[in-house]
Amino acid sequence: MRTAPIGTCSSVATHSVDTPPRVLCLIALTAAANGRTTSGHLSPAGTSLGAVNVTLFSLTCRAAIRHGARVPTAAMTLWPTGSLGWRSVPFGSGLPPLSWFSLMLRSEHRATVSASGDKTCPVMELASGESSMTDLKGKVAVVTGASKGIGAAIAKRFSEAGASVVVNYSSSKKDADQVVADIKANGGKAIAIKGDVAKAADVERLFAETEKVFNRLDVLVNNAGVYKFAPLAETSEAEFHRQFNINVLGTILATKEAVKHFGAKGGSIINLSSVASAGIADAVVYSGTKGAVDAITHALAAELGPRKIRVNAIAPGGVETEGTHEAGVIGSEFEKQMIGGTPLGRIGQPDDIAHVAVFLASDDSAWVTGERLTASGGLR
Repeated sequence: MRTAPIGTCSSVATHSVDTPPRVLCLIALTAAANGRTTSGHLSPAGTSLGAVNVTLFSLTCRAAIRHGARVPTAAMTLWPTGSLGWRSVPFGSGLPPLSWFSLMLRSEHRATVSASGDKTCPVMELASGESSMTDLKGKVAVVTGASKGIGAAIAKRFSEAGASVVVNYSSSKKDADQVVADIKANGGKAIAIKGDVAKAADVERLFAETEKVFNRLDVLVNNAGVYKFAPLAETSEAEFHRQFNINVLGTILATKEAVKHFGAKGGSIINLSSVASAGIADAVVYSGTKGAVDAITHALAAELGPRKIRVNAIAPGGVETEGTHEAGVIGSEFEKQMIGGTPLGRIGQPDDIAHVAVFLASDDSAWVTGERLTASGGLR
């Protein structure tokens, strides 16, 4: 009988992969409710409900999901409260609902936890031939600014999850064509469409061509964006309009056009915000644009919700991209400061953001809208 590891720190807790998935979920819930784990190295026996049991819950559910289960929605919106058992946690309460663990469950990369003095330890790895649980099969997605960096990573991950992808670009045709070629080489479907998101005519053409080729639209990622860090004294009117036109107006124009093409089942809109939306020094314009994106996300989630259109935002921290290399960020003192303020101790990679985007594009996030998910390694 084959077994699948669900925790491999100092000892391994295993359950048969032949065990019914729902039973695996029940094992996790029961263990957490009893304040115990199946591995003594994860927590002392008899520990009351707490983070370590939530970890067990997420690990076991991950194993179950890999073998066909879907974690009950109610289970993903509960938080342990000591001897009182489980209670629902409303969004915005300040406590992390278990729905956050769904992001970990959906990652194709190795999840890590700290235990027994180990720096990190593998929790769950995909067996040979297994695929990510998040399914975008049959969906069509438009990703703006997808020729490089985060946008390119999102386009590729969407394709791997089963979506047909429109790679929008403004000027980097060669890079956009390469993204499309990479997707097609892996058996996916993609096209590249040029268009400036700050121009209404270009945006209309982008979605008209998408409709002509794929005959539907399910997901929009408003990723196109520009930035320039400069102190207030060096801030110009032209730079203000450049950033606001692309980062803010572009988001509005693309969303306005996309909603015309979503079907009766609605769709998912994912906006790219930033931890800078809270305001950082020497980035007054860029911070302002991302603060506006956060406000737009909340406003449109409320407006479009009745049409079954979900609107969420991802707020990355520092991410290593072609842009940050060209700007001289990588290898600079500024990068060292960012890493120093990041609990996970490294700069982000485009795939770190792309995996979150796949979750928000999928039906697994069907009850999530109006949210800003910070994907920054803990940087605030």
